[in-house]
Amino acid sequence: MKLHRIAVHNLNSLYDEQVVDLERDLEGASLFLIQGPTGSGKSTLMDAVSLALFGTTPRLRGVRKASDMASAILSHGAGSGFAEVVFSRWHAGDGPLSGRVTYRARWAVRRARDKADGKV
Repeated sequence: MKLHRIAVHNLNSLYDEQVVDLERDLEGASLFLIQGPTGSGKSTLMDAVSLALFGTTPRLRGVRKASDMASAILSHGAGSGFAEVVFSRWHAGDGPLSGRVTYRARWAVRRARDKADGKV
């Protein structure tokens, strides 16, 4: 699997929409490092990948209810948020899906009327 783009909206410390375009920013490099000071959103980017692909994240292992997850992952005061990942994988063979195929995975949460105190 190859990550191409990570988009985050109102998750933890990343307010509004933030996009990491790995194709553009890495210029073909196969290895990258995410660094920054405490609270800058490094773990949130990894949470976004996990949320988009699997609907949960290891940091929220004990959280079962959607309302509790929204409270734990949404930025303070936000009424909605999402995580989106564009990735590709190689499909072997000579059928219509042979070669590199690109996918988009998305996880989203919204509170009633997009209000910070609305129900999920």
